[in-house]
Amino acid sequence: MAELTRLASHLAARRHLAFYGTGFVPPDLVRAPSRVRAVLGRRSLPPGVEPHVARSFAPVQEVLGTIAPGRLGRTRQWFMDRRSGELGRRAGRELERVPTDALVISHGAALEAFRHNRSALRVLNMPSVHPRFRTATIEAEIERCPNLAPSMTSDLPPHGRLARFDEEFELADLVLVPSRFAAHTLEEYGVPSGKIVVVPYGAHLAEYSNDPKEVSERLEILYVGRITQSKGLSYLLDAHARLRTGSAGLSVVGGTAAQARLFSRYGRGWVHRAAVPRSQVSGYFRSADVFVLPSLFEGMSLSVLEAMGHGLPVIVTPASGAADLVADGVEGFVVPERRPDVLADRLRQLADDPVRRSDMGRAARRRAEAFTWQTYAETTFAAIVKVLASHA
Repeated sequence: MAELTRLASHLAARRHLAFYGTGFVPPDLVRAPSRVRAVLGRRSLPPGVEPHVARSFAPVQEVLGTIAPGRLGRTRQWFMDRRSGELGRRAGRELERVPTDALVISHGAALEAFRHNRSALRVLNMPSVHPRFRTATIEAEIERCPNLAPSMTSDLPPHGRLARFDEEFELADLVLVPSRFAAHTLEEYGVPSGKIVVVPYGAHLAEYSNDPKEVSERLEILYVGRITQSKGLSYLLDAHARLRTGSAGLSVVGGTAAQARLFSRYGRGWVHRAAVPRSQVSGYFRSADVFVLPSLFEGMSLSVLEAMGHGLPVIVTPASGAADLVADGVEGFVVPERRPDVLADRLRQLADDPVRRSDMGRAARRRAEAFTWQTYAETTFAAIVKVLASHA
């Protein structure tokens, strides 16, 4: 996860990193088959993290889940659960060997580590909403749009693991979330607010173009993300269809052609672009006039910050977690979930007023400049130190 690699670099630079555990690290590639080396060989340790502090946990599960997710089918979740469990168990054992004041570990992998060793401060990284909120939202959406259920079932946490997730929250001393919306869902399902710290993610703005955009007669709308109804995709397609024919184009970037076909009955005239490496996504941002993320639930999407960094106005929902970034009517718009009529109205406003569109784009860029990975790492470290001091 980007947030943990940035935090690891920050800790390493200040000599506060005791060990960095991951599923797979470069030294393991020495005897790996060629296909595994091709896929995983591009990985590297976070900047500043030395190999001697890296620990390779659950490499077999990591390899299988990375190079053959399509072939694993229903067993992929089993492999991922095994990977998470092994990460937690190995991290717990490492705590006994290496003097450590705090363990920062991601949701889903934390339980065994938290159970195994309670001497270190237990910090849970929670990048999304509460699993029970996610489950309730998806089940309601499947009832609403049963034909789109296949796009959402993989987002459903296994019911058998919900109790384990509850125990993670119970054992954690500190829970890191990226947005106030995510924090609200945790509180709704019983996580004490005193445990929760909201630390928004960051962006590396130097990588993003902020060149002035040429005003065109047609509004170019962009969505970048997974092809799933959990992202509210059908509502965006519906909103686009409500606009005057020819006044706006819509590019949906992500996933596969087979996944996109599930949404073919929705909207008209939109174009699907298959998923591309992050390094190639910038071209789509540079060609767009507005970015839309109508998610039904989200911790905080990095794509929103990327779009703002490229100088695009953004349209988001409160449930996207991005309402912390966007003041309605300033850097873009915040619209209710599942309201294609409202979304269409805001798109129409942008299509009809290029000057306002440009002003919003510049405001979005300025706002994005406040959210850096350096700030994320410093704020997270300060929160951990504060809790450690209170436990002393």
